[in-house]
Amino acid sequence: VERVETPSGQAIEEFPPRARRDVSVSPETLGILRPLLEENAPLLVTVEAQPKDDDWRLTATGVEALDQAIARAGAHFKVFLNDGAAVAPLRATLEREGTGKGRVSIFVPIPPSREAEITLPGGYAISARGRAALKAIPGVIDVVEL
Repeated sequence: VERVETPSGQAIEEFPPRARRDVSVSPETLGILRPLLEENAPLLVTVEAQPKDDDWRLTATGVEALDQAIARAGAHFKVFLNDGAAVAPLRATLEREGTGKGRVSIFVPIPPSREAEITLPGGYAISARGRAALKAIPGVIDVVEL
């Protein structure tokens, strides 16, 4: 564990980026965790850290699929198009992802050197797979997550 200072001047303790840590899991949390491990899904694990001698004891207090956590977080996505044919598959992908807190803005070029921004009403639960699907649509130049 390293002691570091935040930009505001507060001292915090931080694990080295690639440190291996053991996490204790309660039977209740294990019941949630087991199916996710069987799917080999990326996970977001919330832990409680308690000092123990010169180290830390980590206990899992929650676990969920990383895709669900990302979708729930409600990021703002900017989707840049260069072809109007991308609109139908874009719509289908967003409908497949379902409703959530994520906002989506579409940027369409207006020749010769301008673009229009269209912010879609409502929100979308865009997972990491959904973002990759959006990027793979012909006519989508880029997808930027804010």
